[in-house]
Amino acid sequence: MYRANGILLILLLSVIPSILVTPITATSEQPSSSPPVTENSWTEMTPLPTPRSGLRAAAVNGKIYAIGGWDGDSVAVVTNEMYNPASNNWTTKAPMPTARAQFGIVAYEGKIYCIGGGTTNEVYDPATDTWETKAPMPTARSNVEVSAADGKIYVMGGDPDQTLNYAYDPVSDNWTVKAPVPNIAGGFNSAAIYAASAAVGDKVYWIGVVGFFDQTLGMRILTEVYDTKTDSWSLRASPPDGLPDQLPDAAVVTTGKWAPQRIYVFGSSACCAYDPATDKWSLAQRIPMPHADFGLAVVDDKLYAIGGRYVFKTADLNLEYTPFGYGTVPPDVSLVSAQNSSFTGKDTLVFTVNKPVASMQYCLDGQANATLTGNLALAGLPVGQHNVTVYATDEFGNTGASDTIYFTIVKETEPFAAVTLAAIAVAVAVAAVGILAYFRRSKKSSN
Repeated sequence: MYRANGILLILLLSVIPSILVTPITATSEQPSSSPPVTENSWTEMTPLPTPRSGLRAAAVNGKIYAIGGWDGDSVAVVTNEMYNPASNNWTTKAPMPTARAQFGIVAYEGKIYCIGGGTTNEVYDPATDTWETKAPMPTARSNVEVSAADGKIYVMGGDPDQTLNYAYDPVSDNWTVKAPVPNIAGGFNSAAIYAASAAVGDKVYWIGVVGFFDQTLGMRILTEVYDTKTDSWSLRASPPDGLPDQLPDAAVVTTGKWAPQRIYVFGSSACCAYDPATDKWSLAQRIPMPHADFGLAVVDDKLYAIGGRYVFKTADLNLEYTPFGYGTVPPDVSLVSAQNSSFTGKDTLVFTVNKPVASMQYCLDGQANATLTGNLALAGLPVGQHNVTVYATDEFGNTGASDTIYFTIVKETEPFAAVTLAAIAVAVAVAAVGILAYFRRSKKSSN
């Protein structure tokens, strides 16, 4: 199987330019489980070592970090435990400097930002297992929703400030006030506490309660979208009726590599999937062991609900959810170098694959597909126009294709040309030295 963690796959054809395939942005070597899989289903995994509620979870490089929360006595803790879905085991990591629970968390640029539960803003670097304190949030809040989009980290809602929306810049380490979360219902904004959010592209999707009970409408939950480019809000379709009686508790986004891109929103037992492209919701399989205030993270498009609490007891649960359409998304094969370009036998066409694949093929100039298995020279390709399409098949049998690449092979520059230019340069330099010496002698003679 071709792997994705920075391994360069040299795919060279006997009669076409070398094709360098570089899989990119895969979070681990392979999906967290092998086929067959059952979509929209739950599996119980190795329990959380330290039962906690109010903890938060985030994933970096295929590992999940369960941080902070309350212990069984409702005391805030600094615990940081790492879960590896590939091996299904846990490892203790450097504790968070400030004990807290119900803060906001987001992974950005390989680091984990833990914001809120006060004004605290602390950043964990999994690569070095170290923490760093950053500029504090301007106002103290808990239960905030944190998302990363368009180079900024957005901290929204929370108790007691309800509708505040801050943008934090990790580069300059400063905060900016943005357009507040709309309070459509008026009065106390319940979405300050009972909400979930997730970012897709440069937009943040906010799913929150806007009134616990209304004689006509019952408890209302709205989907509001914040556009980071325009600093503005708009409404989208509301969640289905199955979610409101459970309250939004957390949300994550599947990437579209192993499962179609969706925002999954969880309550204490309910689970809904939202498609931003179609603005439609669907009910998902309910959490098998109802509980609340858990951490939620996603690795290779599988979701993990970790910890939480029952009515009066903290939980050590670690539940894996396989989303809709898991294992049905084909690989994305794309070209890095420019199309319609001219090449010689020494050039390469560079492709990328967004996840590990089981096999690859190519089609040259409309001929039958051939398997890419070795590193072959380019000498046989005639001068003129050509085209090639590259195919990749993942372990689920899904095949993706690049665009058909059109290119021209030109005759290589003769080696003597460079030698001739160098000789001319040397001759000019020698002549210049000779002329300078002549004028110096002439000057001496005249004196």
